[in-house]
Amino acid sequence: MRRVLVALFLLGVSVSQVQAQEVEEFTQLILTDGSQLVGNILDETDQELRFMTLSGLEFTIRVEEIESRKTIRARLRNGKLVKFDPNVSRLFFSATGRPVPKGTGYFSLHELFFASGGIGVSESFVFAGGISLFPGLSEQLVYLAPKATVYNKNNRSFSVGALLGTVTGESGYGGIFYGAGTFGPEDQAITIGTGFLFGGGDVVSTPIIMIGAEKQLGSRTKFITENYFMPGISANGVLSLGIRIIGDRLTTDVAALTHTAVLNEGGFPFFPWVSFSYNFGH
Repeated sequence: MRRVLVALFLLGVSVSQVQAQEVEEFTQLILTDGSQLVGNILDETDQELRFMTLSGLEFTIRVEEIESRKTIRARLRNGKLVKFDPNVSRLFFSATGRPVPKGTGYFSLHELFFASGGIGVSESFVFAGGISLFPGLSEQLVYLAPKATVYNKNNRSFSVGALLGTVTGESGYGGIFYGAGTFGPEDQAITIGTGFLFGGGDVVSTPIIMIGAEKQLGSRTKFITENYFMPGISANGVLSLGIRIIGDRLTTDVAALTHTAVLNEGGFPFFPWVSFSYNFGH
């Protein structure tokens, strides 16, 4: 496991350090006729604004022609705008240190039988939760997952949160308290998290360690790895590696999961992971 941890650490460091200085902020205008412009505002009055697009074209636009505007963080690669993945608050499943922006959110369906969702209540707090959807079963898993981002500056984000779950019809509950730190911009970063399981009034003293990394390859694809270890109990860990396909609002995660014990024993090493997320408010 030590070699796996070293490899993941080196991968995360390289991902979080490359080209961080190239991230820029642009303005996206949506006009009343449905057209969109991305670029920079040169000058603005109460009646109109001068706007320059990424291709260098300059327009004077009346304020009443603008339906909405928003600031987007992105990169310019070979003259083309590479927008960031809207799901920066999480990897495949684990939370990152980043918040869900206020008024935005998501609905997700994992492995077809686990639904979840979340909404940014403020710029630093997200309220999330989920439920299993196993057909024919009267008892389903239900959980809540609030998260607060306590620091989010200079490409560094730290959050604390909890996942509290139970089975419908049962009185018992359990979950995890965790903290996560993300280092790097939205399209290339490493996330390190640690958490403590609890249930039945007890808290497990041995932490779970999560090491993850993300690297956006273009406007439509992103590489992600998310890995879990419990060093005080087992020398093995759960590993995952896959891609996220990014649409305007819908994203699809396709990954392979494995356990280091399965790899060592020579069994069939991978379990497929498929997840769909719809983002709103962006």
